[in-house]
Amino acid sequence: MADAHHQTQVHDHSDHHHHHDGEAISAYFTEQLLTILVAGLFGFVAIQMYRGGMLNNLLAPQFHAWVLGGGIAILALVVLRAVAVWHEASQVHAHAGHVHIHDGHLHVHSHAHHHHEHEHHHHDHAHHHHEHEHHPGCTHAAHTHFPASAEGHSHGEQERVPTQTDSPSAASDSYGSTGRESSPSQPTPEPDRSDANAEEEDEHEADHGHSHDLSWVMARMLVLIFPVSLYFLGLPNATYSKERQLRMLGQESSIGTELLQELAKDAEVVAEKTLEDGSLQRTLKTKTGLRLLETRKPDGSQPRLEVLSGEGRRMRFNDLNDAAFDEAKRQSLQGQIAILEGRFRRLGDKEFTLFRLKMTCCAADTVPLRVRIVVPQALSGFQDFDWVEVKGQIQFVKVPGQERYLPVIIVADITDVRKTEPKGEYEL
Repeated sequence: MADAHHQTQVHDHSDHHHHHDGEAISAYFTEQLLTILVAGLFGFVAIQMYRGGMLNNLLAPQFHAWVLGGGIAILALVVLRAVAVWHEASQVHAHAGHVHIHDGHLHVHSHAHHHHEHEHHHHDHAHHHHEHEHHPGCTHAAHTHFPASAEGHSHGEQERVPTQTDSPSAASDSYGSTGRESSPSQPTPEPDRSDANAEEEDEHEADHGHSHDLSWVMARMLVLIFPVSLYFLGLPNATYSKERQLRMLGQESSIGTELLQELAKDAEVVAEKTLEDGSLQRTLKTKTGLRLLETRKPDGSQPRLEVLSGEGRRMRFNDLNDAAFDEAKRQSLQGQIAILEGRFRRLGDKEFTLFRLKMTCCAADTVPLRVRIVVPQALSGFQDFDWVEVKGQIQFVKVPGQERYLPVIIVADITDVRKTEPKGEYEL
């Protein structure tokens, strides 16, 4: 009965063990497949953001190649991991019953089944019938029947049956001092199977101390999938809002409507001629390199100043802003005709700011780059944040009340200010 009960317990424990391993293996492969899927999406999104130009809203250009390389590397690792998981799945199928999960890793053991030949020696435990006569007064207690020995079942000197001629003391010695039949060997007690089962269960629990609950796995995957979902929603599809950009620009003070008059005070005359109406027209060049055309009427009225135009070259906001803090660069750029594109922000009828955003590393460190634009006549037909192209001469004007210079483009005619197609928010 005890053996049957023990076998039932072992069978139940084995069923529980295999059931637990089955759940653990299922959870393991589910987690691996989800990880492969999410990692593959990360690699795909990285490559697509590079191809579609979405990185321009997030990272500086010098980091774009790293994102592309990272996406390709992730996809390569995903392929390798998928092959490894496929191999593990085939191993599980081939070695069913010899697979377990330990510390989050799959272990496949190829147990060779050693068939131990347990030779059962069928000993002939037949009782030896000793020929003796029962005389009056003779009892069976006087004749000792020893069990057959496992060592060949031979009755030696120590197993001699006492006879009638033996003395009582000899008979007593045969029975032992206690009066009971002496046993040549004591049976070995069976081990406590309940303790063995407890130890096995403890070892099993130690191997499976971690949780195979998929709820935690799903929670992790949801956190990881969130940034990927933003891409499929088309985000980020733009940079900072208009309100945020206006706050970044802050309050800007006018540099004055009489800027040309101030610059022309110390200008030298390069050329002059008299017009048919008697007006005097002179070509001036200021110390800052600005070329002006001055027209003086015969009536002595206020002379009219115009900025000379010409063929310009496209320039970058970053170059002009850097030059504002470097005297040598200011000297080299002043007077040149620049063509610049950016967003429009009105400051007055004849003055506005042209700006672009600069990203040093990522969107979090974005700063605006700005250039002041001065036009000869009142400008209409433009709204804030319109994309505008401007052509004019470069000047660097000291900001009133501050020890810094502001890059300025002075336009010869309002026709040199025109709307253009939208460009990227960030200057590359």
